[in-house]
Amino acid sequence: MSGRQPCLPLFSENSMISKKYIFSGFLLMMAMIVVMSGCKKKQKEETQFTQFELALTEKDTTQVTHLVNMFFEYLEHDQVTDAVAMLYEDCDSDKYGKPELLSNEKIASVTNLLRSFPIVGHRIDYVKFRETYKNEVKATAIIAEATDDRPEIKTVFYFKPVDYLGEWRLCLVNSDEGDRRVIKNAQADSMTTKYASQLEEKEKAKANNNKQK
Repeated sequence: MSGRQPCLPLFSENSMISKKYIFSGFLLMMAMIVVMSGCKKKQKEETQFTQFELALTEKDTTQVTHLVNMFFEYLEHDQVTDAVAMLYEDCDSDKYGKPELLSNEKIASVTNLLRSFPIVGHRIDYVKFRETYKNEVKATAIIAEATDDRPEIKTVFYFKPVDYLGEWRLCLVNSDEGDRRVIKNAQADSMTTKYASQLEEKEKAKANNNKQK
């Protein structure tokens, strides 16, 4: 007999086991690549902020929410004229232009609209910043509180805050004039949930700070 070792057949038991492990390892590696790619894509999507957004501070959010709250407080106290006086013309056509107060014609139109239904309360659903001239606030205006036999009656307002030389001006989104919302309908619920979560975290932080004092 020759001293040469016999060659294993191509599909011997040991060979098949080895190939099985190699194949399993390959599948595991591919799965990890897919998961990592998905995580990177998700992370990229979540961190896609404009330069304008990154430059904003808590002061900007406070100013915008203050304007919206003041607008509704006027309406809730039947001071429609004062509320309308806060509104500015949309300036999408000239993103660097100075926002102008509403024309007399638009003042009359908006005043008539707001007088057509009473507003007894409101809540801000979300605030989304994007550019100096393109931002969005969604607010729910309560026309009648909920009772035992009916839900609350409400309507929705979309504002477009404009940043001009570091000061915020309040515009209303007007789809009839070609305004496009920043947040699509499919994303509105998630934005509302995110905003509510942020408010809750801030309240908890304030409570903790007060306890430590």
